[in-house]
Amino acid sequence: MQKNIFKDNSKTFSFAALFLDEQTQNNITIFYNFCRTIDNIADDAQDYQIAKQDLLSIQSDIKNGSSEIKIIQDFISLSQTLQIDQKYIFDLLDGVISDCENQVIIKDQDHLDLYCYQVAGAVGAIMCFILKINPDQREYALPYAIQMGQAMQMTNIARDILEDAQNNRVYLPASWLNENDIQTLLSAPHTQNENIQQACQKLLARADDFYKSARQGLYFLTIRQRFCIFVASHLYAAIGLKIKYARYEYWQGRQFLSLSQKLLRTLYLFVVFPFQSFMWRAP
Repeated sequence: MQKNIFKDNSKTFSFAALFLDEQTQNNITIFYNFCRTIDNIADDAQDYQIAKQDLLSIQSDIKNGSSEIKIIQDFISLSQTLQIDQKYIFDLLDGVISDCENQVIIKDQDHLDLYCYQVAGAVGAIMCFILKINPDQREYALPYAIQMGQAMQMTNIARDILEDAQNNRVYLPASWLNENDIQTLLSAPHTQNENIQQACQKLLARADDFYKSARQGLYFLTIRQRFCIFVASHLYAAIGLKIKYARYEYWQGRQFLSLSQKLLRTLYLFVVFPFQSFMWRAP
């Protein structure tokens, strides 16, 4: 059941995770189920104050090291076993709690980077513990893992502009738009708007910069792990390419990769993988 939640809700990363050993896949599944649970509390909330209290209760459970909710307890046990730094868990929860509002607007680029760090960069940091990076190297690997998470979140934001707007959320920085653009997005999200398209383009260009920098950190992983994250990052970036080829027409809904597209790209990545020089030298 737990693996089905992972595969059904995170098709791109669960596909890439197939290249990892079974124990690591199981640990990632436990972590993903935790992330999915807290996300659902915010996304499905009928009353945001109750949702905040539920998330704060989970935060308290983590501090106390025990929870009556099985998915939360499974993750607490995992975090204790792997000695995951709780700072990143609390940063993740702070990001999800920030979504518990009737309307969410990202103010500027700094706010965007902070939000992407909290809800995804912190996930990248936690993955450093789940992938069991040597503690002596972890402090060097963490900034790259955080950037990888931020890049993937930027791709998610670009992909989900329409869906987020329909839920009264605008994650494109307001400083990249004007007030009319934001109101159009919130009140008539199916309306074409060139400024929003340009903001989407700018966001994906920023994501590409983050992907390029983050991949240098693959050096700190085992060969098997390097290939997994190499594939995951390129498949996510390929969603951005599909958005680009669709001329950033956010009002048409989300872009995604089919299974055949994932398989073809993975085959290509398998061929080019050994020739990625950044993967074989310390950044």
